Amino acid sequence: MKLTTIAGLTALSLLAACGPLEEMDGLETSDATIVADDSEHDGKADRADIALVAVTGVTVPSSVGQTTTRVVFRTASSFKSYFGLRSTPIDFNSYWVGFYSAGVQRTGGYKASVTRVRLDDAGTRLKMTTRLESPGTGCIVTQALTKPFALVKFKKPRPAAQATLFYKSDTSRNCEPPTPPCATVRCAAGYHCVDTDGTAACVANATCAATLCGPNTFCYEGDGGAQCVPFQTCAGSSVSCAAGTHCEDRPIVCVRAPCAPTAPACIENACTPAAYTPAARELVGTFSNTATTPYARNYKLGADGSVNVEDLVAPCPAGATCFWSGIVTRNGYYAQRGSTITITYNRDSPQGFDLEYYATLRVVKSCGDSLITLVEDHSDGTKREFKKQ
Repeated sequence: MKLTTIAGLTALSLLAACGPLEEMDGLETSDATIVADDSEHDGKADRADIALVAVTGVTVPSSVGQTTTRVVFRTASSFKSYFGLRSTPIDFNSYWVGFYSAGVQRTGGYKASVTRVRLDDAGTRLKMTTRLESPGTGCIVTQALTKPFALVKFKKPRPAAQATLFYKSDTSRNCEPPTPPCATVRCAAGYHCVDTDGTAACVANATCAATLCGPNTFCYEGDGGAQCVPFQTCAGSSVSCAAGTHCEDRPIVCVRAPCAPTAPACIENACTPAAYTPAARELVGTFSNTATTPYARNYKLGADGSVNVEDLVAPCPAGATCFWSGIVTRNGYYAQRGSTITITYNRDSPQGFDLEYYATLRVVKSCGDSLITLVEDHSDGTKREFKKQ
């Protein structure tokens, strides 16, 4: 015979009057209203949950579970009869089986499960909780009829429970991405929102003055305070320059922050001046270096081989009348051999100005430059170049 179990004390009294369930047809179903799971609805704690094991390899006929169905099978005969089976791999001397079908649903995305099986505190009533997880807002589902169900086995209670109560703990799955906590928070100037374990909080912005950034990064104070932003350099990037050019980190003009201090750029290679043997006419003229360390100097070479070395110690300003020009002059003669100029001075070096004169000069010429350059080589390894004017 078929027994319907109602979740409540009234149903329990009816079941007790009928005698032990195991002596009946071996299955219990619930067609009544199922209440939400409340393990202590009677004010007493239940016993520990019984372990559940999914039953596989059983084909559920299309006619079974068309509507919401909850069944507990206590015997092999009731199980085989219900599903139209000739045999079952389940040992009903050791196990009982719980079946839950959520009925036919209009779409996919539903999941049925048996979540708990336990005895009440007295051990006389078996409690089974089912769950239907339904697709909620934002969920993408198949547009087809489905019948979600669950079939589990669990250790047979000893002594056998006299009644079974069914509960439900249904839920809806929300597929919408959660709204970030900081999305609805507006912080005061100088503060920014931080999401800490789902809780939004306004914290003071860090400043670049208190932030130390690593190599190839620069500090930028944006809406969230100081940030170390990586930027490319010639050394750390894969910039490939064409032949005759090389990579240099050049300052950039910032149009919209954040802007790195520099950016890699391919620059045309500078031409290294090389020794040059000039024609006699190329040497005639004035060669100048305007640097004032120690003083600006001119070499004036004449076509007759004369040389006049001028040091602008304190030149008279233009338009002024001076008693002395402020220019110290030393004269002599020069001779050329290849790319070397040799100078023979007429008199000793002028006194009192700490000037140094050179007996030899080198002649060099840069790539693409039509004019030659004279070079002083100093004893400390430095040099001074004089461009032809």
